[in-house]
Amino acid sequence: MITNPIFINNICIGLLSNCNWNCKYCIARDNSKQIDEELILKQIIPIKNKLKTLWLSGGEPGILSTNFWDRLFSLTNYKLSICTNGTFILNGFTDRYKSKIKCIMIHCVKELDHDIHSSTLDFIKNSKIKKVVNIVIHKQNTHLIRSFLKKYSDIKFDINFTDETFMKYRKDIGYQYVIDKNASIEILHQLSGFGKYYRHSSMIAKCIIKNNFKYLNAWASENKKQMINGIIQNIL
Repeated sequence: MITNPIFINNICIGLLSNCNWNCKYCIARDNSKQIDEELILKQIIPIKNKLKTLWLSGGEPGILSTNFWDRLFSLTNYKLSICTNGTFILNGFTDRYKSKIKCIMIHCVKELDHDIHSSTLDFIKNSKIKKVVNIVIHKQNTHLIRSFLKKYSDIKFDINFTDETFMKYRKDIGYQYVIDKNASIEILHQLSGFGKYYRHSSMIAKCIIKNNFKYLNAWASENKKQMINGIIQNIL
């Protein structure tokens, strides 16, 4: 007999697989499917009371219409968390729904040699909405980390690594992007001197020594907390 409800926290729901970016290291993008906003809403309704503990992601949710977001936000009486590459911001949704948004997680650039869009940068620096700013590190861009962090030294980034789990989804190009020992050494070199990243690079060093890259995405305490909170609890 189940005496307690299932509890889910800090899990992403992919509303769609479509995206307006073409990041080759992405495992969530598939533009071959047509967007059916009515179907998405229909699928959301049964779990609408769980959305306050979930992240809404994609693909890129910012390419969904204003009508879709009007209707989705009308289903809930609490704030929602959104993952975006910045399109959700550029399309004016953070302004339109600022009273309904709990947090925005931003995958801020396609690659580290790109600039953060001016509107996204303004949102990161000035919006009162809680935000998490992500950059993706893979084998081909490790040499760019230092220059990128110096350019945006006033922003605290969450660093996400393309670890070996990437190969499960993109075996065709995985070897080009998955962090290996040489790339990890380069990461250590690039992060040296950045005090607030030192603890994270020490975790990378441990992975190098142990030759185990499986848990590179778990270097940050906040990420560890999310991993723990993401476990489904209270199932008897």
